[in-house]
Amino acid sequence: MGLIVRDMRQDDFELVAKIFVELHRVHSDARPDWYLPSDAPLTRDEFDRWFGEDMFATVAEQDGRVVGFCNGYIQHGHRSPLVRQLTQYHIDNFAVSSEARRGGVGRALFEDARRRAAELGCDKLTLSAWACNTAALDFYTAMGMTERVVHLELDV
Repeated sequence: MGLIVRDMRQDDFELVAKIFVELHRVHSDARPDWYLPSDAPLTRDEFDRWFGEDMFATVAEQDGRVVGFCNGYIQHGHRSPLVRQLTQYHIDNFAVSSEARRGGVGRALFEDARRRAAELGCDKLTLSAWACNTAALDFYTAMGMTERVVHLELDV
C-alpha cells in the first residue's frame, strides 16, 4: 500500500493523539520549565479546533496506519501597516511516530504542506521550533527552511 498523505479525519483522533504524546514528551523532557508532563496532552476539544476555518490538518498513512501528522492555520496579512501583507501557511504541530522516523514520512508530510501552501497562493510556509529540538531544526533546514526570527528568554 505504501505511504500516502491525506486530509485528517475526525476518526483519526486516537491515532493522532498517540503520536502527539510522543511530540509532547520531546518538549516536556527538553523544557520542563515550560511544559508540564502529560499522558494525554491532546484533548478532543483541541483536536476538533484543527478543523475550523483557515485551519489545515493532514496525516501520513503507511500501509493503512497513521504514522505522522501536520496541522496549523493560514494567516492572512499582519496587524502592522509597516509589514508586507503576506499570507502564511503556518504549521503548529508536525510529528512522525518514533517507529516511522527516517523512512521518508516527514519529507512526505512536509512536501505535501509545501504543495498545499502553493496551491492556496500562500507567500510563506512558516513554523516555530524550539532551539533544543536539534533533530527538528536539522530536518526543517534540510527541507529548505531558513531562520527568520530568534526568540530569547531570561529567567527572572
